[in-house]
Amino acid sequence: MIDYTCPQAIRLLVAKLCVRKIPNLAIFSDQLSQIPEAQLDRVVLFVAAAPYPHSRESRLALVAKHAGWFPILVYRGQEEHIETNLFFLHFRFQNPIELQLASWLYKGSLIHLFARNGDEAYPLVRLKNKKIILDIYDTCTGSGVFTIRAIKNEKAAIKMTDGLIHRDKRLQLLHGKGLCMKGKSSAFVPDPLPEIREILPKSRSDEIHVVSGGYVDEKENSILRIAQVLCEAKIHVHIYFNPCQLSVLHSLSSYFELQKRSNYFHIEKPIYGAEFRRRLAIYDFGLAVFEPDLFQETFKAYHRDYLRGCGSSRLADYIYAGIGVIVSPLLEFQNELAHQYAPMCVEATKDFLGHPRKILEDAMMRKKEIPPQKMEELTARGMANRLDALYSKLL
Repeated sequence: MIDYTCPQAIRLLVAKLCVRKIPNLAIFSDQLSQIPEAQLDRVVLFVAAAPYPHSRESRLALVAKHAGWFPILVYRGQEEHIETNLFFLHFRFQNPIELQLASWLYKGSLIHLFARNGDEAYPLVRLKNKKIILDIYDTCTGSGVFTIRAIKNEKAAIKMTDGLIHRDKRLQLLHGKGLCMKGKSSAFVPDPLPEIREILPKSRSDEIHVVSGGYVDEKENSILRIAQVLCEAKIHVHIYFNPCQLSVLHSLSSYFELQKRSNYFHIEKPIYGAEFRRRLAIYDFGLAVFEPDLFQETFKAYHRDYLRGCGSSRLADYIYAGIGVIVSPLLEFQNELAHQYAPMCVEATKDFLGHPRKILEDAMMRKKEIPPQKMEELTARGMANRLDALYSKLL
């Protein structure tokens, strides 16, 4: 049982005692002690609370570096899923308790906490001994799959945090559901592009290739039916599963069955980070579709405002690769970004289901160029000032 009333001085003492028993914590403590005091003012500790790192940590590390900060990462999960070259230092720990101890040992003044939702962030925020900026890439509020206790913890975590970073518009749209953000220092930092890359023209072909990257399932986050529609229209569909799902591929058996039935459906070998973003450039369109909306069905797992405001790292990757986007109208935030920054944007509607090939071919004929100065808004460099302003305000 965690004692949330434990004084800060006792927490630090506990952490120092644990250094003797946990090798990685000892290495972490030693490395921290070698950072000059003057440099600590520009060091920020990135704490990844999830059992596996999300791409969000690496994306924001690049923004922080452009802003003149030195991000240090503590995390769990596989190192291969992280772009470790973007961090000043990085340390892998075994469990949430070790992450908590590392945050207590950290000598700097600011922690940037990444979590899937506020419930996951709650213990770290509740036991903070530094100022914490909360950066959640999902929410319990607005999703029907979490318990009342999880939602309560999320609200408490948001209330206790010192600052918020908005990845998308979910928190603002769900504000009326008890999320206390009044008076919070905050910044809007959607998933950034690493840079503006040169988009090379593709050689034209009769083949059309659509790609899906990121989390999918066989329920409301499925792309099975839209994939079947596209395959029947002789459009190739390529899927890259989220790294966190590689241990539960048995729960995605319907995708493997579709690959057996259709020569147009391809399950690709998982790749990550910069390599994945480069690979996307060979495709024509990326999928950002919510099937219940596309097939005009009622849905239970999500509140409508949750979907209207939700962002997606896959969308940033599609835009970076210079490919078109097929997006559900209900996903308003993603729709807005796709229309502004993607060279082609096709709305996944009932009409699209009836004529997918013709609609995609027409979109390819109308492909537009996005001016570099507009693309700069979405880059890590373009977002650096707003992140720096939030960090500096809280120090």
